[in-house]
Order: sequence, then C-alpha cells, then structure tokens
Amino acid sequence: MWISNLVRTRLRVRLGVLALAFPGLCFAGPRGHSNGQACLQAARRWLGASAKVVKCGHLTEPESIEVMAILPLSGHKKYPGRYYVSKFVILRQTGPDTWTEELRADQLPPRNRSGYMGIEFLDNCPSYGYAVDLSDHIMADDPNNIFNNRPDFTLWLYYLNPEGQIEGASTEIGWNPKVRRFQEFNYQVGFFTPATRNPPYRKICGRAAHGPPPPPRKHP
Repeated sequence: MWISNLVRTRLRVRLGVLALAFPGLCFAGPRGHSNGQACLQAARRWLGASAKVVKCGHLTEPESIEVMAILPLSGHKKYPGRYYVSKFVILRQTGPDTWTEELRADQLPPRNRSGYMGIEFLDNCPSYGYAVDLSDHIMADDPNNIFNNRPDFTLWLYYLNPEGQIEGASTEIGWNPKVRRFQEFNYQVGFFTPATRNPPYRKICGRAAHGPPPPPRKHP
C-alpha cells in the first residue's frame, strides 16, 4: 500500500458526511441531471465498463460540470456516504464530448495535475484500495471559522490494509478556488497545501509491486 507518513490527531466536525445532498450542488448518480449520460460515458471512458458514477453536477463552480466515478470494491458493508474503491477519478467537462482529469487515486496515491497529495514519500508496496467519504460541505473545525458551512464538495480518503480495513488517518481533499485545483486541506498549516510533484521513493516491501512512479498524467 502507498503509505502516507502523516499521522495526525484531529478533532473534526463533519457536515453532511452521511450523504446529505446539498440541493442543486451535486447529484448521487447519472440520473437526475441533464448531463447524466455524458457523465456516465466519460466515467466509462476513463475507468472502463465497470465504472460507477457517484456524483454528477456542479462539484466545484456553478458554471462547471464534473463527474466523480469509481471502481467499487466488493465485500464491504455499505454505509451512507462511504465508498470502498480500487480507484476513482473526478473529471471536468471542457466541451460537448471532452473532459479533463482533476483528481485521481488508484495504485498510486491521490493526485491532481500538479502532483501527489497527503504523502511524504512513495513506496513499492501494493495498494489495497481506499475508503472514501463524501460531503457537500467543507470541514467546520477551522480555528478561524473561515470555511464553516461553506457549500463545497469535499472528500475524506482512507487507505485500506490487506484485510480491507481502514488504516491510519484520512486525507481531506477539497476544491481550492484560488488555484482552481483539488488540494489537500492540512490543519497543521491551516489551509490547502500544494501537491508534491516528485516525492522521494522508498523500497520498504520485500517484493516490489511497482517501480518508481512516473509524474502524474494530465489525461488518461
């Protein structure tokens, strides 16, 4: 599994983690939005025929259309607002039939077009997938109350261990309108933190699952 070396103890208040949809902001599936079919087609183009659309609509800005698609993992108990996945992407529609990739996690850690999020290094251990919690509100425990109740799409990403259980602290990821990218929200610095394009690589597993990873791709 790709390891984040950030172990943080946080007191957090989550708003809407139990999939309380913010009306008009985003939608739970390909139906219910006029762009639903386009979202589904884009999801399958990126992730294949098994892709599932979990969000389709205005995830970041009122004028934009995004889709969040996942490849679900089987054998996990279902909880409202939580998805167990082997990989996921968030795509932004840039034309009638064109999309750009804004966020991805798969055998490599979560990353945007600039680099990786929530890690200090990459390793050679296999990935066992992720648990992802979704919300339409950013966290409310900012000490300066800057983001309290702000209706932004946010996700919490947890790594899974070989038994399929959550391991370690989550990585909180939201949309940063200043740079117009998804970024990690880091409470140690109190704001979004830039992605790391070329983190150091460590061989810590006995049998290499991957070689040193290439830089993140802009497009699949």
